Amino acid sequence: LHGTPCNFLHKEWMMPNFWALMQDIAGAPCEQDPERYERLSMCNYIGEQNPPTFFIEAELEHLFPWCDTLEICKKHRDMGIASHWKVYTRMEHGFFYELKRNGQKETFEDICLFLEGKLETL
Repeated sequence: LHGTPCNFLHKEWMMPNFWALMQDIAGAPCEQDPERYERLSMCNYIGEQNPPTFFIEAELEHLFPWCDTLEICKKHRDMGIASHWKVYTRMEHGFFYELKRNGQKETFEDICLFLEGKLETL
């Protein structure tokens, strides 16, 4: 997962247009249906049935804090789920959309290692 929104709750640091986009995705304003936002929040679905997960983080991420995905990764590992978490230097939110830059190529190689069960992180 890359640039992962662990919850759909409003944060004070969010850009207004980004919060508006999240509400469009949710299908209703948060004030009208706050329970919908809880149901859309991945952090509420952490359990032993979760699949192995690889959280790809950008060093310059500005939309979703790394600490959220790191906590999920740790919870997964505590449950015996093979989850991984890695920060890619000098990369920004949404960086993995092509394979031109070194960080993108490194990410692709790590994804291949993850799929082979050979990735070492944390």
